[in-house]
Amino acid sequence: QIKLKEWASQPWETNFERLEGVEFVKHNMALNSARLVAKFCPDAISPSKLKGEAASKGFTLIHEAGVPNEACAKKTDMGKADTIAECARLTAENGGLKAFAVTNPLPRYDNRRHCYALNLEVTPELWEAWVADASDIACPKGEWEGNPEYDVYALEPIAA
Repeated sequence: QIKLKEWASQPWETNFERLEGVEFVKHNMALNSARLVAKFCPDAISPSKLKGEAASKGFTLIHEAGVPNEACAKKTDMGKADTIAECARLTAENGGLKAFAVTNPLPRYDNRRHCYALNLEVTPELWEAWVADASDIACPKGEWEGNPEYDVYALEPIAA
């Protein structure tokens, strides 16, 4: 065990995990897998947790570090917002727009967020697909343009 700690990258306390033996691992695969993924892959996302969060907030992240091009969605400047939820509310109140792009707080926006409402197509089918798998989402009618300041969220469609 001492030799293994030497082989682990430093600090070894963070990069080393002792397992209880082959039988314990074999009979507790789900427990060990979840624990190791949580420890060594901090950016891993639980799909069930993501779905629950999206349902409770009413919006979900669909694209990081970019905005839709003009073919995909038109932007309406909503100004500054203190939170992502406030940007979602401003978007929902603006004539039924269904998505928004928002920054982190930035000094040029008085340490607040900047918000664009987007007329991006968001259907119940797209929403369900996006919540189930948020990786590599295509812009429905165009393409994403790289912009490290903005992330794009979709509002949950309201059933008619």
